[in-house]
Amino acid sequence: MLAAGNRCEGSQCQGSTKTPALVYFPPGIYKIARTIEFGMYTQLAGDALDWPTLKATSDFGANVVLDGFPQDDDGKRWNNDHAELNFHKSVRHLKIDVTAVPSNTAVTCVNWAVAQATSLNQMVFQMNDNSQHLGVAMYGGGSGIFMGDLVSWHSSCYVIFPTPKFISSSSAVIGLSPSEISNFTSVI
Repeated sequence: MLAAGNRCEGSQCQGSTKTPALVYFPPGIYKIARTIEFGMYTQLAGDALDWPTLKATSDFGANVVLDGFPQDDDGKRWNNDHAELNFHKSVRHLKIDVTAVPSNTAVTCVNWAVAQATSLNQMVFQMNDNSQHLGVAMYGGGSGIFMGDLVSWHSSCYVIFPTPKFISSSSAVIGLSPSEISNFTSVI
């Protein structure tokens, strides 16, 4: 968890913080064995010219690599279970690679149940063919998001949205046949 500074982590948070953070990832490959959780007013940024890779290990011990709306141990989501209070977050210039996770294991690259002033920008999601891997989901709801310049490699599902309030631009799904793409429902 990226919790230094008390940026509204945990289910008791009511949607505010006084300590924003910019977390920078230098170029390289970072092996990830469990979920990276991050709170309000947090920006995760990789090097703009040489994007780093967050690579889930084969024994990855969770179902989400980057979680912008995590659950506490009691099952309650942060911000008192209110995704509409999940503000001021962004992730950019990162690759998320879950290809080491077995194809029959459900894993999501990013849980992005957020609200206003949020964005996913310039990211790559690397997943296995014909797998239970997913690029982006909004577990917990949310509204009003921007996603742009995203590339998804393989998998049979790229993004799932429970809400119609989103903007997406210049994104691509690579490695799927037209019939696989036409089978998408409630996804981009």
